Amino acid sequence: MLFFILIGALIFSNLMNETGMPETLGAWVTGIETHPLVVIFAIMLIYIALGAVLDSIAMILLTVPLFFPIVIGLKLDPVWFGIMITVLMEAALITPPIGINLYVVHGIRARGGNFNDVSIGAIPFLFAMFALIALLLFYPNIAIWLPNQFY
Repeated sequence: MLFFILIGALIFSNLMNETGMPETLGAWVTGIETHPLVVIFAIMLIYIALGAVLDSIAMILLTVPLFFPIVIGLKLDPVWFGIMITVLMEAALITPPIGINLYVVHGIRARGGNFNDVSIGAIPFLFAMFALIALLLFYPNIAIWLPNQFY
């Protein structure tokens, strides 16, 4: 099942690149003259929603070709964007009630219990992830400090 999702995402990604949709979408978003935070919030909501139904690799293959030209058009740091979507994907994968990683943890638990126990146990980690996302959003230098030390 996972390979079907990956193959479909690769075909979709190649189709979008051939049609030039990412560049057109990027030009449209930068042309509406809105604050970059509004666009980033919209991208964040899309990642959280996609995390409910897709795996990380499929999300990357489907969305990065669309969103990367937008980020470049808004003159945001691509390294920061990569770190941000990585954290967003991980937060989306533990978001109850449909987070895929919650089902994995529930499946490998040694003792019995229901799925609600796993969902409730993930809530502190979810709050920590959203706090990290807020820090990365409002203080982007946190994400790019270490890569800048290597340049």
